[in-house]
Amino acid sequence: MAIFVTRGWSAGLLKFLLHIGIEPIFVAPGKPWMNGSIEGFIRLFSENFWERKRFKSKEEVLAEAKKFETNHNALQQGKLRKDDTRSVPSRRLNVDFHFDPNKVETKATKIHFIREVKSNGKIEVLNEEIDIGEDYVSERVWVTVDVVEHSLKIFHKEINADKFKEIKMKTKYKIENL
Repeated sequence: MAIFVTRGWSAGLLKFLLHIGIEPIFVAPGKPWMNGSIEGFIRLFSENFWERKRFKSKEEVLAEAKKFETNHNALQQGKLRKDDTRSVPSRRLNVDFHFDPNKVETKATKIHFIREVKSNGKIEVLNEEIDIGEDYVSERVWVTVDVVEHSLKIFHKEINADKFKEIKMKTKYKIENL
């Protein structure tokens, strides 16, 4: 299981997430559009609205966009609505749950970051600049830090590619205070 995190994280939060088996995915600060949910909506909007019809005027675009928004929101509300809330599994922790951040047994071992390569060919992860190369300027990369193996791997996916390709690996990468 994974969760998108944008800000407000700490070593304690990371330890807790890893302890309960959640791999956090950090999007770049101040860039919420890098969140996969938003990206998914943009793709849905493009494929099901923007690319399906030629519009004759700005007014027609606005009217059709309003219809799309209304239909999309109704669909989402229908998905969220549950008639019998007893069938929804509880996500609360047991009352006897205790978390000691100094004695952490991790069920998940990876922390992920989505970063955009800057004009100098570098990305920033945990306040450290890592050189990716100028071939990837303005592209997004997926960074995975393994807190058990103490390694960092960087992946990139070409626009029409099926899979991510590993473009850089750095061993001996340890996150302090974790």
